[in-house]
Amino acid sequence: MLAELPRVLVQLSDRRLVAVFLKSIVLTLLVLAGVWFGLDLWLSGSSAPPLPLWMQRFWADAADWAALPIVLIGGWFLFPGIATGVMGLFLDDVVDAVEDRHYPRAAAHRRVTMAEAGMLALASALRVVLWNLALAPVYVLLLFTAVGPLLLFTAVNGWLMGRDLLEMVAVRHMPRAQASALVASNRALRLRLGLTAAPLFLVPVLNLFAPIIAAALAAHAFQIVGKR
Repeated sequence: MLAELPRVLVQLSDRRLVAVFLKSIVLTLLVLAGVWFGLDLWLSGSSAPPLPLWMQRFWADAADWAALPIVLIGGWFLFPGIATGVMGLFLDDVVDAVEDRHYPRAAAHRRVTMAEAGMLALASALRVVLWNLALAPVYVLLLFTAVGPLLLFTAVNGWLMGRDLLEMVAVRHMPRAQASALVASNRALRLRLGLTAAPLFLVPVLNLFAPIIAAALAAHAFQIVGKR
């Protein structure tokens, strides 16, 4: 999949991809803002320890500020899941742009309903988010190894995203059951896809473009399967 990366980067200026980028970033940020707001409400509503009256205000302010670093740190690890799920809602435009330019004779012919796309996107986001939350203690332990959290992040998210992205593209070409079978029979390819896409989420600034790059790589990956 590394060989396809330059072609994807060159196409980022495509107006359809720019439009998807803007929509997905705005929606992803809104989701993270909602998480911050919900966490802030929960912390503010939690029982405060017995404190003098003059410290009650301090406790409320501390609860507000405590939500911010939690969301910033957690959001960095959860961003791939949320962003990939959001991207699934706009994947038709990405697939169309890639296939119109590179594979005009093998373009997707099946239109996925918003409900089906939403379910696939939600399932993908939940898988990535829940796996990363479950591995949070391991991430903390690996902090002492410097590169340990980065390697674990790449391995876990690469494994999950490769599968989900390839399936999201495949269902635009074939029925759901057939798409699932194709994904299951191409483990090496989906792992290469995921391990190419996941590290992009670790690079500041580039991580903002990572969801759309990953989706475009998935469109190329599906065409590689089709050539076999």
